[in-house]
Amino acid sequence: MPDTPYYGEHDASYPGWYEIEDLTRKIFDNQLTTKLSDNSIRSLLFFISRSDELSRLIGWLYPNTGTQLSGVGNLTYNDFLYLCERAMIEPDDYCDYQLVACFQKLQVLAANDKSILNGFFNTKTYSYTRRLVVHAYAKFQLPEAVELIERLWETDQCEFAKLSCLHSLMSFPSHMALFNRYLLQYQEQFPVSEADYRESHWEQFRAMQTK
Repeated sequence: MPDTPYYGEHDASYPGWYEIEDLTRKIFDNQLTTKLSDNSIRSLLFFISRSDELSRLIGWLYPNTGTQLSGVGNLTYNDFLYLCERAMIEPDDYCDYQLVACFQKLQVLAANDKSILNGFFNTKTYSYTRRLVVHAYAKFQLPEAVELIERLWETDQCEFAKLSCLHSLMSFPSHMALFNRYLLQYQEQFPVSEADYRESHWEQFRAMQTK
């Protein structure tokens, strides 16, 4: 699979992109992912990263609807895990979060899934990737989520990381004390009245407090 130049935000619409999708479909349909050379895997991960907003090579958007892992071919669960393992040792963050988001499509999180999610959380620094790991655990209401929430809260000062922690804690009513403490800290650091988009989040958080 040849390397391709970087076209920025227009990558997934430049001439020849459908040839890339067709090639990717053949790889997925014929379960060739694990047979690719190292350079070809890197190219495939690069193509995935450049298709993030289309959600076609990896069907990561709207993870709660459907179980299909790719929008262009039959990406099997085992090949998906292989892509995740390879992505963990590559620096392309735009590929990482797409793969992590797809774990919310699964019926349950098996031991291998948790190992990969923990690997992304522990080895990657991109906030969005780590936030989506937390959301995956929270969706399945797994107790391990709370420890990751605490680690994310302490290590990531991004406002949206704080919001991810609060929304994820809403899946764990038994940890209301932690939720209330974090909510107070969030309010002190990010006053709700200073940004309109915070209002909808705040309404959900207040509703959680009154349950």
